[in-house]
Amino acid sequence: MPGKIIAVNAKVGGVVTAGDPLIIVEAMKKEKTLEAPRDGVVVAVSCKADDIVDDADYSKAPLN
Repeated sequence: MPGKIIAVNAKVGGVVTAGDPLIIVEAMKKEKTLEAPRDGVVVAVSCKADDIVDDADYSKAPLN
């Protein structure tokens, strides 16, 4: 199901802790927050607010 990126909290070089909200996607009036799976440093951000994405785009995003 397509969705819209409504917030990108991740910044390249930013230090994150497991559970930190990285990206918020809205689809059909519901929000899905993509969280950091573990502690680390953000090495890339390939989206911005208002981008339209398919669930395949964010369900298979590398989070390592």
